[in-house]
Amino acid sequence: LEVTSPDSSATYYWLSSTGSASSDSSYIDYSPLTLADNGAYYFSIVVNGCYNDTTINITVNPKPLAIATSNGPICVTDTLELYASTVLGGTYLWNGPLGFNSTTQSSFISNSTSSMSGIYQLVTTLNGCTSDTSFLNILVVDFPVIDLGFDTAFCSGTSVVFSLPSIYTYLWNDGSTGDTYTATDSGMVLATASAGPGCTTVDSVLLDDYHCLANVPNIITPNGDGINDYLYFNTEGVRDVNVTVYDRWGVIIYHWSELNGYWDGRDLKSTLVVDGVYFYTANIKGYDNKLQAYRGFVHVKK
Repeated sequence: LEVTSPDSSATYYWLSSTGSASSDSSYIDYSPLTLADNGAYYFSIVVNGCYNDTTINITVNPKPLAIATSNGPICVTDTLELYASTVLGGTYLWNGPLGFNSTTQSSFISNSTSSMSGIYQLVTTLNGCTSDTSFLNILVVDFPVIDLGFDTAFCSGTSVVFSLPSIYTYLWNDGSTGDTYTATDSGMVLATASAGPGCTTVDSVLLDDYHCLANVPNIITPNGDGINDYLYFNTEGVRDVNVTVYDRWGVIIYHWSELNGYWDGRDLKSTLVVDGVYFYTANIKGYDNKLQAYRGFVHVKK
């Protein structure tokens, strides 16, 4: 509080609302102000024995309290929800990553991305008084990225091993939780990967185990280079052979019944099939007239 007088001989007297007195100064400094400094301040000035006095009423407003909360951490594409404690009659100012700002008490950001992760700040203002800043460190988590590969087949007595990134937690269809999984039987393998606040990705693959014929190729490369171009069987000691090749949906791709027959990766219309896993059944009869039935798979990779 300060007053001015053109007379340098003036004498000043102050009396605060709390009863403290001060003199010989044209101003009085109360810093920092507290709510206890509310009230009337009495001032008197004396010049050449003459005096004048006045009363000044001072109101010290409380600093508003800003409390910021959110629903974080969240998964990408979720709606980020920002909440501020209520300050009746007050105003709000939010700031955050990617230039985010808002003047509403509650803010909702839809279709969130991981780039929205970071520090969010809130201040509130009431009666010209600004709150301390409230901070939120919010994490927007990407969904796990996993790939078990394509449906496949394997020979009985062997296994298929799946290995996934160790940065996630896992739950496999048999209840195991490691980042690797070994399958030894036919059926579906299903993995659920989790990150952060329940952000989950599910992938599955179908496996089929076959009784494989010895010395039968399980991969062919029908590119005309003379190496692994055909699927064929050793017909030594064989009287009859009947082989059918299917795609993964059970559609017949090719068939032969000649002892010297083979499959060169073409369908019944002589068109090269697409790369992938194909299955076959083979009914083979020897000179002892015993019929043996086999089934297996072959990978085609041109």
